[in-house]
Amino acid sequence: MWVKGFLSFDAQLGDEVEIITLTNRKVKGVLVEVNPSYNHDFGKFVPEILKIGQDLRSILKDGE
Repeated sequence: MWVKGFLSFDAQLGDEVEIITLTNRKVKGVLVEVNPSYNHDFGKFVPEILKIGQDLRSILKDGE
C-alpha cells in the first residue's frame, strides 16, 4: 500500500515505521522507498496509431 504522510521517527529502508497522514491517521508498515514517484507508462509505441488522425480526416472530408 502506498501511504502519503510523515514518519513519526527517523528510519532506514526496511525498517518498520509509523506514518502520520494528513488526516491524522497512524499507519504502520515497512519503509520500502522514500518519496516514491509514479512509474507507469502507456505501453510500447504502435506505429499504426500515427495514421489514425490522417485517415479519419480523409474519411470525414470525403463524406464516406
